[in-house]
Amino acid sequence: TILMLHFYRSIGRKMSRVVLINGEINEEMFSKVDERLNELESESLEPIVVRINSEGGHMTDGLAILGRLKASKAPIYTEGYGLIQSSALPILACGTLRKMSRYAWVMHHESAQELQGTISELETQIRQSRREEQFWNKYMAEFSNQNSEFWRKSAIKNELYLTAEQCLQYNIIDEII
Repeated sequence: TILMLHFYRSIGRKMSRVVLINGEINEEMFSKVDERLNELESESLEPIVVRINSEGGHMTDGLAILGRLKASKAPIYTEGYGLIQSSALPILACGTLRKMSRYAWVMHHESAQELQGTISELETQIRQSRREEQFWNKYMAEFSNQNSEFWRKSAIKNELYLTAEQCLQYNIIDEII
């Protein structure tokens, strides 16, 4: 996946206050988002728009981006386009103002892991993965009108796909664009 963090410059105008999350959510994406936010925050505390089109990625890196967005002193407006999947979902849901294209989809699923090691190491990794899922479910409950049990149950052995209208109904977003 090509990792893109992208912003636009207009002739004679100040740099656009847009951060694009497009592609896999990983450590590199976190670094680029953090770098761009630092740049924009140093210019002003006007709202920053985070546009998302992502298949998701590592849960902890998604939570890192979520934490960085919530730590911003500037209002963060999130916009979802295309597919907002897995660890990209709480990033969309955490914005001060949350919008989603009527042509977009959200996908939520149970955590998937590729594990290796001794049995004890595997058990530790699985316990930690469950703890991360609990955090994820807790934050999705905080950012929506569905409780953490809803988020836990809807993901077990299943992939939950939501339309923009359903995301509005669940209070994951504030507006359909």
